[in-house]
Amino acid sequence: MQRIETLQLRAFRASDLSAAIDAFQQLVFPDRGDGLGDVLLLHDSALNNDLCIILRWIDAAFNGKSPLGLRLAAAFSEFGRLDHHVWQCVEKRAAPSQNG
Repeated sequence: MQRIETLQLRAFRASDLSAAIDAFQQLVFPDRGDGLGDVLLLHDSALNNDLCIILRWIDAAFNGKSPLGLRLAAAFSEFGRLDHHVWQCVEKRAAPSQNG
């Protein structure tokens, strides 16, 4: 089962945003044997102080928030307000084709 774990950060200041990006770039992620698929860092194109870390889990052995997600939440909460969620896919539908 695929799960998406999100850590959304609203940095206190621009310097906190830069520090959070630097901290992310220094992370060493664990071996993929624990079900970790991808890790993304997104920057909000409209709100300059917002970042989102996305962890995509495939067949992970845990329920709820992952140990990695909890460690990241603790570390990144020093840079601003952090919201931490785990999402489970209910349904997946393909986008309509451009030709039809």
